[in-house]
Amino acid sequence: MRIVREAAQTSLNVGFPVRLTGRPGTGKTCALWHVARELKGTYCEITAASKNVKGMFEGLLRAIDYASGKNHVSMIADMVYRLYAPVEEFCEDLGTWVNSP
Repeated sequence: MRIVREAAQTSLNVGFPVRLTGRPGTGKTCALWHVARELKGTYCEITAASKNVKGMFEGLLRAIDYASGKNHVSMIADMVYRLYAPVEEFCEDLGTWVNSP
């Protein structure tokens, strides 16, 4: 744990993210999570499923949310929903209200 903490602090001091590699089951995830908490940082795990623009954006927003105590992911999801939510319009041909895209 001490080695991970020192490596993380050195990496952060020079402005780089921390990346650990090693065999499965050696405690990398657990160590980084604890070190991030100690350093008042945020731990973001990047998986194969999140290695795309949407996944990376959501990860960054969750990190910001954790640090700020706000919920940007939910707020942005609401904004996107409002942008693309169906809008009811009156259709004169049908004489009724219809949803438009």
